[in-house]
Amino acid sequence: MKRPKLKPFSNIDPNDIYSEEKIFIVIKNCLNYRDKFFNALDLDGPFRKMEKIRLNWEILKQDTYGFYIRFKTAKGSGDTTMREIRIVKSSPYLEEWIKNYPS
Repeated sequence: MKRPKLKPFSNIDPNDIYSEEKIFIVIKNCLNYRDKFFNALDLDGPFRKMEKIRLNWEILKQDTYGFYIRFKTAKGSGDTTMREIRIVKSSPYLEEWIKNYPS
């Protein structure tokens, strides 16, 4: 029996994904700390598009190790779970944004 030919999971070429150096160039050219932070999030982890859009101060948490973001994720069955992502490389930009945020 012949094995069926699998379709590619994605049509994204690995060369299309930004490298760390390219992301740092984008961060360097940002005008404010908020933009630097949001671009640096791409260095930190597997953020979904809607998670970055819904990001607010209430879900940003700080502990002794730094910052993490806690998201509520809904499963197909209606259950809600918590998903935490530790931010490491973007935390300096977050700290500067917090310092310069108008109270």
